[in-house]
Amino acid sequence: MTLPVALPATITRREIRGLLREELRGFALANIQRNRSIFHSAEQLAGTS
Repeated sequence: MTLPVALPATITRREIRGLLREELRGFALANIQRNRSIFHSAEQLAGTS
């Protein structure tokens, strides 16, 4: 992943890292929730709930 070069000079590398970490955490949470709902649906279809 490449960051655009046109970042404002006021943003520090630490802030960028923090933003990326928040993004990744959001992606991870969304994936976990989606996988959990898919798994739950499969369990209901199998009748094992």
